[in-house]
Amino acid sequence: MNQFFESSDDFYIPQSVADEIKAKSDPSSQTVQALINSGNLQVRASKLITIRST
Repeated sequence: MNQFFESSDDFYIPQSVADEIKAKSDPSSQTVQALINSGNLQVRASKLITIRST
């Protein structure tokens, strides 16, 4: 996890994933939530598109 805090790179997760993480209370979810709260892991809206074969 220190790599996330020390990295200058941007990391993103979809809003739906962030919502799932927020709903849980296990240690891993709390760690990821701390990354989100610190701004090291950014939450982005995503648009789901269905791919249909013709």
